[in-house]
Amino acid sequence: RSRLDAARGEALKVAHFLRDMRSGRFEARLTLPGGLDGPDGWTVTGSIVEMREVAVPVGDLDRGEAIQAKDVVLVRRPAAQVGADVVRPLSDLIGMVPRRALKAGEMIRSADLAKPILVEKASLVTVTYVTKGLTLTMRGRAQGSGSMGDPVKVQNLQSKKIVEGVVTGSAQVTIAGPVAPQASLTES
Repeated sequence: RSRLDAARGEALKVAHFLRDMRSGRFEARLTLPGGLDGPDGWTVTGSIVEMREVAVPVGDLDRGEAIQAKDVVLVRRPAAQVGADVVRPLSDLIGMVPRRALKAGEMIRSADLAKPILVEKASLVTVTYVTKGLTLTMRGRAQGSGSMGDPVKVQNLQSKKIVEGVVTGSAQVTIAGPVAPQASLTES
């Protein structure tokens, strides 16, 4: 058995390196300058495993429970186990809701997540109509459910007329008015 004294400043050199890309196995021959290691040096073998950082739940998460930063942690997993559908950046998880219960330590796939429903069908919502220089607000009843940015139809409680807007918050729907044409100073 050989021993290398790092305090003496002996620098190992890789004299030969082979790697099987399919299996990840490798073989390397290490030597010391000046032949201090004998004529052949040392042969080292092992496996190379590519790792990826993925977000996993710290504890079990219930279906429909909004994910917060404290609910997930980054861990390293072998790349071969990380499918293309696994959600990797933490920022893509925060605020999302699981479609099914998630177990602690389980990799989270895109199909496991949904945007949170901010407007429920048949619920009362605040509808805001916004146009240049004017903002009107009314109460209405949502005709469908929706997440942030989703279009949703709303019934005006007084006129019973149906209008369509975009979900902009919890129980909030916004309707953008027409954009006024820009004035032009061209000669005719």
